[in-house]
Amino acid sequence: MVEPIAVVRQSTAVIDVSKLTRDERKCARVGAFLGVAFFVLLATWAQPWNMFAKGPFSSNFYDVQARSMVHGHMDVPSDVAQVEGFAVDGKTQLYFGVGPAIARAPFTGWTSIFDGRLTILSMTIASGVLAMATARLLKRAQAAVVGAPSGSPWWFGAIAAASIVCTLVLFTASRAVVYHEAAIWGCAAAVAGLDLVIRWWREPTRRHFVGAVALAAFAISCRTTSGSSPAIALGLFGLVLAWRREWLKSAKVVAGALIALVAYVGFNWLRFHNLVSQPYEAQVWTLLHEDRREFVESVGGNVFQLKFVPTSVAKYFSPVAVGFQRLFPFVNFGSRIAPIGGVDFGEIHQSSSVVIGAPVFSFLALIGGWWAVVRDRSHEWIVIVIASVVAFVPTLMCGFLSYRYAIDILPSILVLACPGVWLVARQSKNWKPRTRNALLVVAAVVSFFGTWTQVGLALETRAFSMLPTESDARSFVSLQNSIDRRLFENAPSNVQQLFERDDLPVEGISEGTIVILDDCSGMYHYDGDNWQVVERKPGGGRRFVITGTIDSEAKPVLQGFGWTLTARRTSDGVIFVYDASYGRHDEFGPVSLPDGPLTFEAVADQAQIATISLTLGDKKVLSDDFLAASKAQPGPGWRSDPGQAPLCESFLSRLGK
Repeated sequence: MVEPIAVVRQSTAVIDVSKLTRDERKCARVGAFLGVAFFVLLATWAQPWNMFAKGPFSSNFYDVQARSMVHGHMDVPSDVAQVEGFAVDGKTQLYFGVGPAIARAPFTGWTSIFDGRLTILSMTIASGVLAMATARLLKRAQAAVVGAPSGSPWWFGAIAAASIVCTLVLFTASRAVVYHEAAIWGCAAAVAGLDLVIRWWREPTRRHFVGAVALAAFAISCRTTSGSSPAIALGLFGLVLAWRREWLKSAKVVAGALIALVAYVGFNWLRFHNLVSQPYEAQVWTLLHEDRREFVESVGGNVFQLKFVPTSVAKYFSPVAVGFQRLFPFVNFGSRIAPIGGVDFGEIHQSSSVVIGAPVFSFLALIGGWWAVVRDRSHEWIVIVIASVVAFVPTLMCGFLSYRYAIDILPSILVLACPGVWLVARQSKNWKPRTRNALLVVAAVVSFFGTWTQVGLALETRAFSMLPTESDARSFVSLQNSIDRRLFENAPSNVQQLFERDDLPVEGISEGTIVILDDCSGMYHYDGDNWQVVERKPGGGRRFVITGTIDSEAKPVLQGFGWTLTARRTSDGVIFVYDASYGRHDEFGPVSLPDGPLTFEAVADQAQIATISLTLGDKKVLSDDFLAASKAQPGPGWRSDPGQAPLCESFLSRLGK
């Protein structure tokens, strides 16, 4: 049971020692800056000047949501939300928390100029918040651990930096998308909120209470799972006060917790006319995909079920959730987990675990967990531990398994690790210097492995899995090939060359496989779910640089086995028409194009979800997927200029071909 505040003050002298000193704060800020700088470099591929470059799909969700709220409604345009939208009463709603959108409102509430350009900045701020909150929480834990040494100011800088660089938060730098922004803000706001709750409990002033409630409301509005932990902690402390028959104080604290909860419930009701859940059967992705519809129907629309917990626990807490490969960065996600008990998940994405993502913190959390349950004299720490654990239970119950969801577990790991630091430090005072130094070396090596793993997973995810682009994939594979050539003479075993195929194989193909079709007509990488194009040779049969003219008579620009893409010029612009022998007919345009000879970069690739596209300079003239594009060639009268595929040809030379 939690002791009354008077006893806590008397027994631990908390008020005097639970604030960072000037030197400790300075070191914490330096550590946070270093961690943030590393995060930015990874998020921008070491090009920080691109920090405000326009991001990919979903990077503008919070911007558009902020503008909708400023204009008095919650719905967003359907062409923005696309498959992530929910069709509710003829309007499109987003399901992401509104916390980051509210923070953006002063910038994007009145203009679209910043749309999709603030995600990296937002995630960077969140990582800084997490770093400083972790340092403050470490200081508060020092006051709670009896006999804790004074420590050194640099400890607080180290833990501030490590909370970013040595945890799976670093993985979110892989791509500036709403999914990662929501996860990192939920984690950061949760840790900061729990810190403020402890501050209020130890020094219950009105200012501290209002700050704790406000941050609890913001945290749950960022992410319902991890972000709910400060509100839960307030509610638990309110129950403690009720147990001690301090009825008026208890009522005020419970009311504060409910205020934070009402903030989330209110916005959820405005969107979905439901207090806490979302109608997954009304999500556009569900409506478009039969497999998703069948899953949602099988769980009765509730994707949070206890039957998913064993598989989630086994994956998210696995100490071996990592694989190794020959190519840089030498690590990958490893094998996917098979659902325990034959349970059908909606999706099981590539995932590692919180143990691999934050190995040293996980070890310290085990020690801190023992202390919180058995040795904590004030029993206050167990309250925020329970709150942080309860908050991530829905993540374990979710029918979708993904690495970014494991970040919901991180606040509880950090909360438990902070007292663990002081317990190890207290115990190590009796060790020989050689033993202490050996422990530091082991911790540094394990931390480096964790950081290297997160960087490697982030790089591969950006290049091949999370909204990848051909240029990103090509640049990364080129780097892999360059490093591998310096280490080995022969080509890696995961490179294959296939001939006379329209499509790419999916059976018996392992994650990380690189396939070269024909004489470099196309080179592709398999991430375990999808094939990502790496390079196509111009004139090789899948990519062309074609030159010709378009007049009023419809003539083929591209054609192939059972299909044609024709173009004709009208008074309104150029109209492109796709016709297939199986009856498909699509029109594109009109598009304004100059008169005279035109040079397009044309793609007609049956291998990667059957893509057809035309690009004129920097302008994408036409692009569509799921179109038959077999055996493509330029139309009559269009000249095709041959080209090279240097990366692919380098791999072929290493294969001895």
